Amino acid sequence: MRMPNLLPMAVAAVLAGALVAPEADAQKLYRWVDEDGKVHYSQSLPPEAVDRARRELSARSGMTTGQVERALTDEERAEAAAEAAIMDASRKLAEERAQRDQVLTGSYSSESDLQRAYDERFSLVDETLKATRIGIDSQRQTLASLLASAADRELGGRRWMRAPRSRSARPTPT
Repeated sequence: MRMPNLLPMAVAAVLAGALVAPEADAQKLYRWVDEDGKVHYSQSLPPEAVDRARRELSARSGMTTGQVERALTDEERAEAAAEAAIMDASRKLAEERAQRDQVLTGSYSSESDLQRAYDERFSLVDETLKATRIGIDSQRQTLASLLASAADRELGGRRWMRAPRSRSARPTPT
């Protein structure tokens, strides 16, 4: 007596079970709480429960497959958007800071090299300030000398007049 070949039947049974199983898992139950605090379970979600927090359950196992939070109010959405903007700005600042730090670490091999570069720059700025102060002091002395000379000429009775159509910056005495 020959035994029937069971392998094709076993494969067919497994495939049929695999095809039916997703349909059973695809069925959902919804659990939500209404405004009175009463818990509801249903295979379809009524319109008044769409904006409420709810859990999605597997109809086959009863296990939670998903959770949906309640819909946000306009104020909550605006607050969330503002918070997201602040977080984005903070993230951008951190990225910029990291980029600057990377440039510094790439430019200087050690902290002492960086400090030396800063000291050199400060020294250059100090020298520029000294030279500028010396120039200002020289201009003040020149101005004081010119004012004294003009006062002496005026007291001596000599007047200063500009030469007609002259490009000369100095007035000519009359």
